[in-house]
Amino acid sequence: MITAISKRISLFLYKNNVIDSEDIEIYMYGFEIIVSTIFATLIILAIGILLRMVALSILYLIIFSSLRQMTGGYHADTYFKCNLSFGIISFCILVLTRILSQDHVYSLNIHLLFLLFSTLVIIVYAPVENPNKPLDEKQKRKNHICSILSAIILSAVSCACFTCNYSASILIGLTLFIVAMLILIVKMKRKGEEK
Repeated sequence: MITAISKRISLFLYKNNVIDSEDIEIYMYGFEIIVSTIFATLIILAIGILLRMVALSILYLIIFSSLRQMTGGYHADTYFKCNLSFGIISFCILVLTRILSQDHVYSLNIHLLFLLFSTLVIIVYAPVENPNKPLDEKQKRKNHICSILSAIILSAVSCACFTCNYSASILIGLTLFIVAMLILIVKMKRKGEEK
């Protein structure tokens, strides 16, 4: 569906002499990213509205998207699978945030363990390169440093929020954790392919 929409937009621009024929594929790819981003945002907003957690869902989207740009991690092979897995993961993170926030069973010690684990995974493995978007050495170094700094800053903010905004603190910790898990999934998958 995303590819079809992107193709229609690109062909419309070509037919109206806005772009040249050799640029159609470039524009299609750009529109695929834009449309996919719009779908992902709508998915998060719908989940936020459904769970009555709109502000937290927006916070989640910002943190998750920003981190993933730097760290990389698991990518589905189609836009449908990508949006489906993103929706499921996002729903689970937001529901878990709500459950843990209400019952106050989530202690600071558990929170610190999540943050430590996530930050260590990011320090050791980020960025995970996507075969479709190879990085040069300079970009890898930059992403590595930015990933580490982001994880440390988010961990510090999360700890600072633990007493004043419990839900946001939990959400940040769980978001860091899921990003770390998506990194590990790719690493384990690649290790299995090497055997």
